[in-house]
Amino acid sequence: MHLNAKLRVLGFRMVPYGAHETVDGIQLPDAGMLDRTRRITIDRMEHNRWMAERLLLGWSLGVKATPENKRRPAFVPWELLPVSERRKDEDQTAALFQVCRALAPEATDDAPPPGFRILDIGLHSDGAASESR
Repeated sequence: MHLNAKLRVLGFRMVPYGAHETVDGIQLPDAGMLDRTRRITIDRMEHNRWMAERLLLGWSLGVKATPENKRRPAFVPWELLPVSERRKDEDQTAALFQVCRALAPEATDDAPPPGFRILDIGLHSDGAASESR
């Protein structure tokens, strides 16, 4: 699932409640709190996911967006997208974080256990995860 790939890149992991009980869960930060490099990485991943999904459905590059012919001018690398198209990826990333926060809310003494927990797997500067699997 692409959600898990994006979380892993950021150094997080979503697990079912009850798994890894020896590790405390965390509240996933708001997408706007990510540093610029990490945010661009996730936005770029979202654009690539969108392109892959459309390519599998037969869409291709076109000068003008034509749904009937399955053409889109946004079939270019993320760096070449106009700001208006990049914002779509940013919006999707923000929505993804909202969904994660809803699926894995902070547990409280008076609330029932959430369905999922977010774990911080502690990425090092080289991108290697420190958590043992």
